[in-house]
Amino acid sequence: LSMLFRETPLFFLAVRAHFLTSLLAFTGALSVRMWTAYGVGTPLFARAMVLLMCSSMLYMTSIYNTTLVNFDNFSHLWSAYLRTLLGRVLNRNPLTGNRAGVLTVSSFLLALLGIVETLRVGIFYTYKAFAG
Repeated sequence: LSMLFRETPLFFLAVRAHFLTSLLAFTGALSVRMWTAYGVGTPLFARAMVLLMCSSMLYMTSIYNTTLVNFDNFSHLWSAYLRTLLGRVLNRNPLTGNRAGVLTVSSFLLALLGIVETLRVGIFYTYKAFAG
């Protein structure tokens, strides 16, 4: 793992970060599906299933955190990935010497906006579901 991290840090970090993120997003999508399918007729069952899915997501993250080699936890991995990605966007590509183009900068900004919007909507609907 050290050789991969040293030679190709961006690709190594991208695979590691996006793997668990995609599993968590899939489990979150199942939670939303569970809530929409059972929330109207049986809200107590839907709430129990959503809490069970959230428990599974937290347990997946805790298992992932205990097996990380070069990082303290999942957020440390993501911060290293974002720092490496930002460095690649701002500086030249070390292999070819080319600058990152407008599409790279645009995709980086759209990804950040997507993350912020996903968190905002998730927090809103979670609060709405459990508040009333």
